Amino acid sequence: MAFLIHLTASNMETYRKLVMIFQVFAAGEALIFAFQLFSGMYTFAQVGPPMIIWTIFTVLLFIFGRNR
Repeated sequence: MAFLIHLTASNMETYRKLVMIFQVFAAGEALIFAFQLFSGMYTFAQVGPPMIIWTIFTVLLFIFGRNR
């Protein structure tokens, strides 16, 4: 996944449509983990770290995806 995102970010003209797909995918993953945490399905120890990582990843994708 990280390699595909790097490939997409390095050549935006060719992979322009994939950038939006990766942004939506990362945001969806963050929302799923947040839902699991806030609904009480899992504890913070189980879904907190992946939720934080996907949230940071989503923010970075939106920041660097719009600059090019």
